[in-house]
Amino acid sequence: MAVTLSFAIGFFVLSLLAYFLRTWRNLQLVQALIMYPLLCYWWVLPESPRWLISKQRFTAAKDVLKRAARINKVTIQDRVSDLLAKPAESNENTKSFTIIDLVRTHRMRKITLTMCLVWMFIAGVYFGLIVGTTDLAGDPYVNFALGAALEIGLAILGWAGMERWGRKPVIAGSALLAGTGCLVTAATKELPTISRNFALVGRVVIGITYNCFIAYSPEVFPTVVRSMGMGVATAFSRIGSISAPFVTLLGDVWLPLPMVTFGVAACAGGLAVFLLPETLGVPLPETIEDVENGKPQQSDNDSSANYTNPRTEHDPFKNMKHLSLDNFHPWPLSVRIN
Repeated sequence: MAVTLSFAIGFFVLSLLAYFLRTWRNLQLVQALIMYPLLCYWWVLPESPRWLISKQRFTAAKDVLKRAARINKVTIQDRVSDLLAKPAESNENTKSFTIIDLVRTHRMRKITLTMCLVWMFIAGVYFGLIVGTTDLAGDPYVNFALGAALEIGLAILGWAGMERWGRKPVIAGSALLAGTGCLVTAATKELPTISRNFALVGRVVIGITYNCFIAYSPEVFPTVVRSMGMGVATAFSRIGSISAPFVTLLGDVWLPLPMVTFGVAACAGGLAVFLLPETLGVPLPETIEDVENGKPQQSDNDSSANYTNPRTEHDPFKNMKHLSLDNFHPWPLSVRIN
């Protein structure tokens, strides 16, 4: 949640900087300078244990797990060290996956194409409405800051809703509501106050969709192609965000046309979400076969599956007293380790 909320928090900080730094050169300089402290992340952030194990770097994976155990004040079992101390296995039988595997099978093709379509629509509407808030009636700085502040609070509620009612109802419902707000804005252009209020509704509600969809997207791709799937989906989202400023220029043709375009795109994206699988309380798929079969293939006594709802009875961290390799998955991982 912290990662997704960083978008809204960053926009709010940007509104404050823009208010006090009225020249764009000074604003660009300050934004560039505040990025330099992030270079320390190279030494601060840990690597994924599963990724390290997939690369046969057992010693590095063991160090990461020991550090996590020390920070969380739990005891790491000896058999974890034994498992990580075994010699590296040959990679000759390890299958390598390419971007073609995202569209090779029926269900994977459906998921990939739907994700790309939804990401393009949602990102386009999200960034388009952010840009468009400065053109609404009233102070542009207040409108921009108000939209960002409301997005922070509503995104938290969206996350809570996903954990209670599921991913698809929250994401699709918020996208449809944002699209409705955009269409009402287009229909009330002659009433500035009403148009402004509905535009802000669309702006903050599409923020719920965007933030929740960031968390939902990795859950529908299997582990073996998750990074590639997210890379492709993100690339399509950039198509939408790049197109957003040009959509606003459609107002020169017909004043309500930009909001009509955003409204239709948001509704289309919301309806397309229903084509994706629900992931609440479901073990994350590890292989493409898991996706094609509709559920992960695992034994009855397998306790290492990653469940998307930490409040389910299958929660591997519930009442955890000791840290073991079977149920310790603090980061997104790429291969099974038991």
